[in-house]
Amino acid sequence: MVKLKFSIRDTIEVTSFAVQTLQELRFKLYLIVHSFFFYNLLNINGVHFLEFHCVQFYFKSTDNIPRMSGFCEAVQNFLPKLRKIANPFPVLSWKTFCDTIHLEVNPLATVQHLNILLIQLQNLGEVLFLKSGLQPDLIVISPNWFGSSIIGTLFSVDFLISQTRMSGSYQANDFQIMFPHYDAMSVLQLLETMKICVQYDNDGDIEYEFPAYIIREKDETLWKPWGNNVDCCYGGIRLSSQPQFLELFTSIFIRIQVELRYLQNNYYEDMDSYLYQWYGGTVLCISNIECMVSLEQDGCIEIKIRGSKSSSYTCFYFLEEILHSINLVLIETCPGMKVIKEFLSPSNLSEHYVQPHGYGVDDIFYAVRKTSDFKSLVVNPLTGKNECVLDLIAFGSDQVENMLSCTDSLPLTELNTMCRQELSRLIDPVHPLGRDWALFALNIGLDSKVQLFDNGPTSPFLALIDTWATVQPAPTIGTLVDQLNELGREEVALAVLQNIQCFRIKVMDINNCSVTLNHFGCTKHQMISNWEMIIHHLDLFDTL
Repeated sequence: MVKLKFSIRDTIEVTSFAVQTLQELRFKLYLIVHSFFFYNLLNINGVHFLEFHCVQFYFKSTDNIPRMSGFCEAVQNFLPKLRKIANPFPVLSWKTFCDTIHLEVNPLATVQHLNILLIQLQNLGEVLFLKSGLQPDLIVISPNWFGSSIIGTLFSVDFLISQTRMSGSYQANDFQIMFPHYDAMSVLQLLETMKICVQYDNDGDIEYEFPAYIIREKDETLWKPWGNNVDCCYGGIRLSSQPQFLELFTSIFIRIQVELRYLQNNYYEDMDSYLYQWYGGTVLCISNIECMVSLEQDGCIEIKIRGSKSSSYTCFYFLEEILHSINLVLIETCPGMKVIKEFLSPSNLSEHYVQPHGYGVDDIFYAVRKTSDFKSLVVNPLTGKNECVLDLIAFGSDQVENMLSCTDSLPLTELNTMCRQELSRLIDPVHPLGRDWALFALNIGLDSKVQLFDNGPTSPFLALIDTWATVQPAPTIGTLVDQLNELGREEVALAVLQNIQCFRIKVMDINNCSVTLNHFGCTKHQMISNWEMIIHHLDLFDTL
């Protein structure tokens, strides 16, 4: 394990896995280059062969990048002048940048031209575009300045030692002292767009919270056992990944804390809500419901929620909203990383186990499928007692049960891109015992297509299931899982379930038609969002 000092509390850890991967890449590159030059000793065409493949690789890797245009060259030549005009703070809103280009370079440039220009300038490293959901989109016209004068200063050792506060919160006046050469509000707006900090109201004072600077420990009075667990409902989720990616959660968690603060600001600020954040954890309380999101020592992220039994329906949607916020962060930061989900044992949570048992998606899927009922039972290996699936996934709410559907009846078109990629990686290679895509084709009656798909340009297994999806009666996710288990590839069936999840939420759209949602997001036809449901039901509880 190699460690580089990063801050007072944290370190950046470069795992042995990363070092090993780098060494393997260097070794493979050495073998490739060495083989070319060794071939050159035997044949003078070796250098031409190497040159040809390097050129082919270059064109393949840059094929989708827009080509340089006269318009881009003109803007690139104009940028030094624009940087001098914008000095000492070379940051503009996207609208201001477009208006300036129209005024100084080309008044006939369309929106499409400007969008292509933005891609070209970013590929050249000339600008940095920052998309914002709440504020105007920003464009940094001097990325070097941003990396050194802003980010470099914020995360320098001197700054961390002299300016870090326990709470990680600062007022605009404090920031003006730290950055005397720039307008503090402009710097804070830039950092907020980058989601490095977030604005919030602290007892009437507007402050900016930097989760990366929080060094205080957890308040031990938080998440203490409640007096009467009989009238309480508990539930939670554990998010993990492959071992080599778990350490990424340490960096991602800072962004999650920013997103949770946004969640409170935008949806729950006018309610009886409370949010407290510490190094590696957050507690968000709304009315009689309490949620704790924490980064565990093993690198996993746990979301735990508890409330009264009468609020079980609201607890379910509150958990969905928290998961949705976390999912947004994961999509933005690590879109290709596989996230493994486990449902925490309610009984273990109520008894405050240090590490409650987590039920895999496959445990829930097979239990529900066996009885076609979300009130099926699963056994907790830590206690040997049975637990109800509905308690695991929906806090025991009968109202939620009526809105759930099992995913085994979904069509194969529901397989997402990550799932398809993993299936291709696992099934396409030739299996020592023949348990690969060719035998799968034989089992489903499409063995006549084997030769066609084997010589095709794409993944043979993906081409196979795409063809299978057109057969009537149409195969489902459950059928695919059964066939993979019959093939003896249980690990592939598990990969399907981990990507598809084990239930969907049914809601009503504006045309009063049933719409199925997965529990990591919503469709645009949803009549009311999760947080509006939460507010509605909390208002009912307050009335009662």
